[in-house]
Amino acid sequence: STMIVELTSANFQQEVEQAEQPVIIDVFANWCTPCRAFAPIFEAVSQIKKDDCKFAKIDFSHDSELANRLKVVAIPTILF
Repeated sequence: STMIVELTSANFQQEVEQAEQPVIIDVFANWCTPCRAFAPIFEAVSQIKKDDCKFAKIDFSHDSELANRLKVVAIPTILF
């Protein structure tokens, strides 16, 4: 399976701002039904496009500070 990076405030700069390829981020929460429905799609696309892009996730429940910094107001949100 692909390496979908778990993003936090601590690793965001290294994993995203310093990334050498485009980064696609899924902002989700485990209690969010549409997020759970989208997760396998994100996983499948990450398999297909893993050579072109880095794929990452932010758990809104665990790092709402990072989500707020990125101006996420609803989930799921996909950032590029």
